[in-house]
Amino acid sequence: MSTKKILVLVPGPNARGGITNYYYSIRKELPENVIYVVRGSRSWPKKENKFREIRRFLSDNYNFVKLLIKEDVSLIQVTLPFTSTAIIRDGLFILIGKLFRKKVTIFFRGWIDDFVYNLSGIKLLFVKRILFLADSIIELSEDNIKHLRHLGYTKKIYLETTLVDRSLIEDLNFDDQFEKRRLSQKKTILFLSRLEKEKGIFLLLDVYEKIKEKFPQYELVYAGDGREESNLNKRIHDSGIQGVSLKGFVNGESKKQLFKEATIFVFLSEHEGMPNAVLEAMAFGLPVITTNVGGIASVFKDGVNGCLLNDKNKDFIAKQITDLVSDENKYKKISFTNLKEAHEKFTSNVVAKRLMAIFKETIGSN
Repeated sequence: MSTKKILVLVPGPNARGGITNYYYSIRKELPENVIYVVRGSRSWPKKENKFREIRRFLSDNYNFVKLLIKEDVSLIQVTLPFTSTAIIRDGLFILIGKLFRKKVTIFFRGWIDDFVYNLSGIKLLFVKRILFLADSIIELSEDNIKHLRHLGYTKKIYLETTLVDRSLIEDLNFDDQFEKRRLSQKKTILFLSRLEKEKGIFLLLDVYEKIKEKFPQYELVYAGDGREESNLNKRIHDSGIQGVSLKGFVNGESKKQLFKEATIFVFLSEHEGMPNAVLEAMAFGLPVITTNVGGIASVFKDGVNGCLLNDKNKDFIAKQITDLVSDENKYKKISFTNLKEAHEKFTSNVVAKRLMAIFKETIGSN
């Protein structure tokens, strides 16, 4: 295995999103025989015109074939959300890989439930013919694994997580940080992800407005960029809500500082795979309030790591946030639990070892 190459299809480093964060965080933990193959939009969610996108798609596949001819490859790992466009984009890589008689593993990063659960007839047959060529599948959600079995996939499926880049937390003095949070009069709600409607950004603003009516010491910080950034900014301005700030896209020291200054992390997304930001918040010892979507429930327990929401009522969510922050004993217990679990299970070096074990087992499978 040490001499044969493992090809991992990844977004470009300038693309936004959790998949990019995952692969460029874990890269330094992987051995040299793992080769990244960039495909897809280089600056997602921004796209070029259709002609350039088609040309880029053809070029990506041509370069992929050249690499398969040039290198001694034992495994190809494809990462995609379970959506129609992703299957079309990455399905050709899967087909080419199998034509070259290579092992293939698919890492699903998020589902669009309306698409997946309504598949039938020719569409379902087409999807199964492509995806079920994989020699193994990596999933983030136990429920999704059950559905893949229901669809008829019989080979190995691994339940995995996303990760926390260990360089983000290597110098964290949590005891000092926790004491600063405890003594601070200011209470900061942090959101860190793409600024898209489906991420729950407007629901969070409504929840914050409810909190602000009774608790003026609260502030709300949005970190990230996206298609709804200007609309969110306009709504904040028009409503006159005080204490809200938009930090834009952050990484490195800027991201680290936001996590250190936050009191609680709130994530109200409508659908997910397993968001890196939730695990990052846990790694900084932040209690988390999150919707019960995607693979979150596979690693997150209600009342242990924070609050796992099945109810999107604004008043209910506002109460969960303020009750947790004001209960000092519960807040402290959850903070230390999240810190411990994240460092033991989700740091990039730990996840890299599990991923390489999956690759090795897939390569050795019949």
